[in-house]
Amino acid sequence: MIRIDDYAYTNALKHIHPAEKVGFALSFLFFTIITKNLMIAALTFVVMSFTIVIAAKIPVSHYIKLLLLPAIFLFTSIIAIIVTITPLNEVHVEPLWSTNILSWQLYISLASVKKVSHLGATVLASVSCLYFLILTTSLNQLMWVLRKIKLPVLFIELVGLTYRFIFVLINKMQ
Repeated sequence: MIRIDDYAYTNALKHIHPAEKVGFALSFLFFTIITKNLMIAALTFVVMSFTIVIAAKIPVSHYIKLLLLPAIFLFTSIIAIIVTITPLNEVHVEPLWSTNILSWQLYISLASVKKVSHLGATVLASVSCLYFLILTTSLNQLMWVLRKIKLPVLFIELVGLTYRFIFVLINKMQ
């Protein structure tokens, strides 16, 4: 976590105006979420990852380690979404895979595979957008942007306090 903060202050894009970085990341993020298109999500992930690794000069190994944490949550969610459990006689779709356990049937359908692929691509693209913000923009710059877009002061202060207390908790844990 402390390494993330170091990258925010020492990356190669630190001289870029914070509003431009926020606008860049949020435009890709909102476009990806609104379109719900697999190709747009893949393009967003590639562009953001390329920008993080090549333009901001964040080490690839550290970026991959950062992606592993949300990937674990994504994987567990994918398992819950892709596998459908129904009573044995109530399957109304042609399953790609199925098995029976007592009076229940577990199956994977083409619709659930499509849903999971769209969800996974959108999540990874969204995470890469947020990592771009976190790794290239310091907290002070982010709070300045939040003030400029006229978010409530209470919200901005809560963001700052939460971020600072993360480091306090890490120090206490160590």
